[in-house]
Amino acid sequence: LGGGSALVSWLARQSLPSTNSATAYVTGEAWLCTMVHAHLVRDRGFPSRAVRVMPYWKTKFRSP
Repeated sequence: LGGGSALVSWLARQSLPSTNSATAYVTGEAWLCTMVHAHLVRDRGFPSRAVRVMPYWKTKFRSP
């Protein structure tokens, strides 16, 4: 598994609190925050408003 796939795979195996009363706080690189947010909302049933995302940096890619 590459990139954030390993993290999302690990997260999928974790027991999480009820989505009715929990808030998830996600920080990290922007692309990773996007993947974790999508997993929590789409796959785990968290309301989008209950997932707080704060990307701290964005990887810069240089064109060849």
